[in-house]
Amino acid sequence: MLLLKTLILPSDDSELACSLLREYLNNSKYVLFVVMGDDSKARDTVALADLQAGKIEEPQWVVWVRNPKIAKPALEEMKLSDVSLLKDWNKALAVCVNPKATICFVLENHKVPVSAEVLKAYTTCKSTANINKVGTAPVPTLSDERSLDLSNRQIVPPTDTKDKPSTDKKDKPSTDKKKTDKPK
Repeated sequence: MLLLKTLILPSDDSELACSLLREYLNNSKYVLFVVMGDDSKARDTVALADLQAGKIEEPQWVVWVRNPKIAKPALEEMKLSDVSLLKDWNKALAVCVNPKATICFVLENHKVPVSAEVLKAYTTCKSTANINKVGTAPVPTLSDERSLDLSNRQIVPPTDTKDKPSTDKKDKPSTDKKKTDKPK
């Protein structure tokens, strides 16, 4: 997966992950598409959001929070444009944040979003009504189980398996050597 406009936060260093996320959140020119998780749905969403982010000089960027528990303090610093947008982090696959660190759009984790949904997220955050909106409602507390509770996510197997090696025993050459030499 080639990502051109995605910041991948470290999943093993909380201080660095929070510092990087805060730097992007506090940069007043970015519209951020923040994807949470490290399953196939999150990976597909990151790839799609990166593709839809446009040219390097455009304000849309993707932040991939593979382990939300590690970036918990920085994630909880964001604000909501509307208190009804986000009730539970476990139900969110991604959030779109305006340049004022305000969440203006939430994608739920029941399915991988299509291009139109990602574009709607970017467009909603960049709209005249939301671009400079400063959120006042706090985000809900991120539960410690967030990074582990992926039970309600649908796992989609990869569609292209032609380049993967077969695991069937019948396709593998035998390693057993039969003795054909007769003793003398």
